[in-house]
Amino acid sequence: MRSRSLPLAVLALAAWLTPTPLSAAGSTAEEGMTPEEKAEEAFHRAVRYRDEAAELEAEAATLEGAAAEKKLEKAAKAHERAARSLRAAIGHDPSMHQAHSDLGFALRKLGDYEGALASYDRALELSPGYPEAIEYRAEAYLGLGRLEDAKAAYMELLRTDRPSADELMTAMKRWVEQRRADAQGLDAATVEDFALWVEERERAAAQTADLGAVASGW
Repeated sequence: MRSRSLPLAVLALAAWLTPTPLSAAGSTAEEGMTPEEKAEEAFHRAVRYRDEAAELEAEAATLEGAAAEKKLEKAAKAHERAARSLRAAIGHDPSMHQAHSDLGFALRKLGDYEGALASYDRALELSPGYPEAIEYRAEAYLGLGRLEDAKAAYMELLRTDRPSADELMTAMKRWVEQRRADAQGLDAATVEDFALWVEERERAAAQTADLGAVASGW
């Protein structure tokens, strides 16, 4: 029996209603985009994943036990997705220093401190003095116990970018609290020596801020 052809309008409607696979949709969306535009798109996607992870981590801090662990597992997956998107951004535009810096952040959150340092170093090669990379790299130094390097980063930021220095000070104070509870192989004297340095630098920074306020007529 001879088959009967469907009208072209019906075939067109069926094709329009058929879902397009995500991979195909993504590749279609990128058609005509420059490498820089593709990099920007991947970078902004990574930022959304990073923000999602931060929200999950904040929620985990309010929970305990299995509930907190579940949130942290979801946060880790968000950081993994951010890392993949950032690698894609770098693949499209290797000169994008922000992507290298944020990749370092994602890797640090995933516990890959050496990989994080390599990413921060690359970001700073591309954009010397980039404060975000200096601050994030210093937090990786803290994770590795490289306290002298963390101190040097703080002093650099104090001269060049006070908000980033303040953010690093917060991270250093948090590190002291955590190591006092769990030294993770460090001796107590090392932790307390660093704690004293942090207290002294915070006090000095506050005095400097007060002097600046007086000089400006506040």
